[in-house]
Amino acid sequence: MSFFLQFQPTCGKRPIGARFSTSGTYSVETNLMFCSNHRATRRGYTGDPPTTVLERENADAHKDQVKGLNGRISKLNGTIKELNDTIEALERQVQNLTRYKEEKQKRHANLQKEFAELERKYRDLDAAHKNCGPTVRFPVFTVGQPYYHHHY
Repeated sequence: MSFFLQFQPTCGKRPIGARFSTSGTYSVETNLMFCSNHRATRRGYTGDPPTTVLERENADAHKDQVKGLNGRISKLNGTIKELNDTIEALERQVQNLTRYKEEKQKRHANLQKEFAELERKYRDLDAAHKNCGPTVRFPVFTVGQPYYHHHY
């Protein structure tokens, strides 16, 4: 069974008759039959009007753009998460270093107090020592008993 059309396109290999066959497709909307390697078929022609094809291509391009942008957004979200983790780690380090610095400052203040107290005791002992006469710091062994120098 065969149908003949008013328009018979030709592809690169052979003229196409308007017959139903396994090598081509019959389009009811446009009454055209194309073989599988015809240029329009290779380009994705579906028999729709050009505006519909253009809209579909634009929609496909838009989907591709959205897909690409979504990929970039997910990568940026990953980068943002890594940066947030880094910021949190740095904040913890700053807190630890601040706490360490405060402890060191307290220790330094305590040592300064201790040093001032020891220095005051030393000055008091030195003043008392100057008032007591000759200095004997080590036991002096004489003929009698050993003598130790004491401050009472």
